[in-house]
Amino acid sequence: MLEAFVGEGDLRFAAADRPECRSGHAACISLGGQPLGWLGQASTDLCAAFDLERQVHIFEISFTALVRHWHGRERSFTALPKFPPIERDLAIVVRADTATAELIATMRDSALHLVESIEVFDLYQGDQIETGHKSVAFAIRLRDHEQTLQDAQADAAISAMLKRLKARFGARLR
Repeated sequence: MLEAFVGEGDLRFAAADRPECRSGHAACISLGGQPLGWLGQASTDLCAAFDLERQVHIFEISFTALVRHWHGRERSFTALPKFPPIERDLAIVVRADTATAELIATMRDSALHLVESIEVFDLYQGDQIETGHKSVAFAIRLRDHEQTLQDAQADAAISAMLKRLKARFGARLR
């Protein structure tokens, strides 16, 4: 939701340790290279203090930083796309400590001009995945703004992403 509000290009997430969050389940957020806030899964102690029976996610966003980011920016209009997107799902297996934000950044860099959006729709660790690894599944939307994107072009973009993920993170297709 935050990405839709501020634009994906300027927003970055980086793993962080927060005392109010479960270890390994928090991230700092920056906008245009400046700190914006943080988010994460609430720690067990924090949930217990508020008698919460389920794990919850918490966040803090600086409204001042948002205003500072937008102040003086030129407003622009983006026309609706003339050409249809192609959507692909990609599920990979990587080490459990691999940051999902880094995976997404690598995927974007691999096919930058065609990537419209990348969203995580599944994260799995369990019986079918070796210990110390996780499966991450992405919904990827590709679009060429100059012409109708062909299946072969979309396949090449996904292949480029997978090749780069394999080289950088040792990822494998699930």
